[in-house]
Amino acid sequence: MFKSLFFLLALGPASAAIMATVDCSASPTSFSGNFVECGDNAVRAEASPYQAFVDANAYPGFNSAYATVSGIYEFTVTGGTGGGFFAPCIVAQAARGSASALFGPFGVNAAGAGGGGYCPLTVAGTIPFTYDVPQVFQFDLEASTSSGAFFGGTAEADLGGLLFAGVGAQSGFVFYDANGNRLSNVDFNFNPAELTTPEPATFACSALLLSILIQAKRKRANQRLV
Repeated sequence: MFKSLFFLLALGPASAAIMATVDCSASPTSFSGNFVECGDNAVRAEASPYQAFVDANAYPGFNSAYATVSGIYEFTVTGGTGGGFFAPCIVAQAARGSASALFGPFGVNAAGAGGGGYCPLTVAGTIPFTYDVPQVFQFDLEASTSSGAFFGGTAEADLGGLLFAGVGAQSGFVFYDANGNRLSNVDFNFNPAELTTPEPATFACSALLLSILIQAKRKRANQRLV
């Protein structure tokens, strides 16, 4: 039996959606602000779309845990002229589980016992940017694990983390100028993509349709009363 919780920052065909999900075997779930978690002293799963991490822990006793963050994010480098290059520093690690991290064209996976990461130390394998010009990327994190009678399991995935602190990653990203030189103290924004506001005509059509449906329902009700 699984308890699960997901939340959407936005939902609809004309808007961006960010979803965070956690599943824990028969354990309570809670949600606070931009953080969702489930678990007790036997199992735990956590996910945060703004802090950009997921983790799952299952302690001995046949427990399962799962966490994911998925959606479209907007990335903008600010405070300069011209352009340069950037890349995400993504991590996936697991011990008796599986984990994955995806940012645009880059992805890493971990299964069983091990881990992987992506964080280029040179300009090769990066994405070009222009200052103050937003770009949008698909960003997905997933972690899943389970335990047996006498062993546990863990899995986690995130953007940045301690793994790349020693190579100069800045809040989960590395930056280079147009000549391929490493940049530091770069100003940037990384947030869920801006929502698209429906046109006024869309609201008008929706209101008209709702009015027609209400009138049709009232007409049927009156006919039954006659």
